[in-house]
Amino acid sequence: MAKTLKAVFSKGWLETERLHALKALYSLCGADWFVDRLVRVGNGSVFLRSNSGHLIIPN
Repeated sequence: MAKTLKAVFSKGWLETERLHALKALYSLCGADWFVDRLVRVGNGSVFLRSNSGHLIIPN
């Protein structure tokens, strides 16, 4: 999942095969796990965390 999401954050688009892999992970592991992993992987790429711990998504 980390490899797929890093590719998405760097390229800005998603290949069909990777989309199917993410869909399978979402189906197997559930929404809570999926979003948690998405935030953890994307934290260094897209998301910023404020001093109070809130996520900031830049434009």
